Amino acid sequence: MKLRLPRPRLPRPGLARARTVSVRKRRVTVSLLAVLTVLAVAGTTLLVFAARRAEAIDDARSDAVAQARLRVAQVLSYGADTIDADIERAQQSTAGSFAQYYVPFARQAIAPAVKQEGTTSVAIVSRAAAVSVNPDSVVVVVFIDQKTSSKAQPDPRSTSSTARVTMTKVAGQWLISELTPTSS
Repeated sequence: MKLRLPRPRLPRPGLARARTVSVRKRRVTVSLLAVLTVLAVAGTTLLVFAARRAEAIDDARSDAVAQARLRVAQVLSYGADTIDADIERAQQSTAGSFAQYYVPFARQAIAPAVKQEGTTSVAIVSRAAAVSVNPDSVVVVVFIDQKTSSKAQPDPRSTSSTARVTMTKVAGQWLISELTPTSS
């Protein structure tokens, strides 16, 4: 009996080349997929950050405008009998250079005049709108209706004005850091 040994297979020249091309194609495909995956992740990350920033800006706008309405009214409202407490309350609504200017000015100039003349002023912010918005600083235009009376003029006198107010986020609170009258 004759033993038949299997014939050794010799690589064919065309087959080795086909394997090489196949390996190259796979490497190119894998590399391309890796690059596309990295680009997709980077794009998604950018979109998430952009969405978070847009959300922070929307929140800043609505919160700062609401606080501007409240805090401007607090700063501009006072009474002869309560002026010292009113200034303390106003101090809690201000920050930065405006607080450094307003509080001493109110104590030295406004309070004595208000006490002497028996003045009462009630301010209401009738309208407010954000002009420029950043997550920690919002510029708001406010429309103020103010009624003022005194011993000499007991019937309240109404005035309307506008002001440009910069609201700054300090320790999680929106405070007035600048208040500039634009009309009276």
